[in-house]
Amino acid sequence: MLKNHIDLNEYEEFASLTAELSKKVSEKLAYMMKLACHFNNLVYMARVRYHVMLSESENTYANDEWSRYFPDIKHNATVRSGCSVWRMQ
Repeated sequence: MLKNHIDLNEYEEFASLTAELSKKVSEKLAYMMKLACHFNNLVYMARVRYHVMLSESENTYANDEWSRYFPDIKHNATVRSGCSVWRMQ
């Protein structure tokens, strides 16, 4: 539990925590939280792709996750902070 009485155990995903807390913090902090959420997704996609490659496409869970993310890969793999853009292929 955080000092402002927010129980982190109520949230299953970082994205839902970000969405809820964004309404309760300053605009700047909400923006930073959104960037953190996008970066979290980017790291997750990299981890999934790593497991697909490591298993030589035999990890069905990783394959399913990669199939779910791949159609929007350019959008999902873009983290904008100033001019920085990260891409996965």
